Amino acid sequence: MNLSVLSNGMVVAALGGYFTLTVLYNVGLKQAGVIGKLETLSLLPKWHFFAPHPGTHNLYLLYRDVFPDGTVGNWTMLHGMDRFKSPWSCAWNPTKRLRKALFDVITSLRMESEVDERRHLIKLSTPYLLLLHHISSIPRPTGAIATQFLIMQSHADQPALPIFTSELHPL
Repeated sequence: MNLSVLSNGMVVAALGGYFTLTVLYNVGLKQAGVIGKLETLSLLPKWHFFAPHPGTHNLYLLYRDVFPDGTVGNWTMLHGMDRFKSPWSCAWNPTKRLRKALFDVITSLRMESEVDERRHLIKLSTPYLLLLHHISSIPRPTGAIATQFLIMQSHADQPALPIFTSELHPL
């Protein structure tokens, strides 16, 4: 038998075994003999797809404008945050980074707004100012003098509910 074939077979078997142990570890078989020993040595990776607690809700960013005569426009959803992602989005998703950045900023703003001691300073927080700048830079209909943004959250089986509303800001 050729030594090269034997060594290739051993490498494939070792990597296949490691992969199998990793999958078993990640599906919850942590106390089994070999897996338990490899776990204590930290030799098996733990895959937390999208963090230890994956997202179970959707966040939406909306804005509306105020006009000189006092009329207030309808809420407009930003960047298709309400659209269903196509199966092709894993290969072609040009808005992924923008949507991810907005999601992260919205999450940060939400956490900031939940701290009672800093609630009165929320308009000076980085997430608030980033969202305000982003929304203010969107092309507007002629005559809009102020804008306001709204963050809504929904779960799979529930309608979207408002969780944060900004004040009116001049454009």
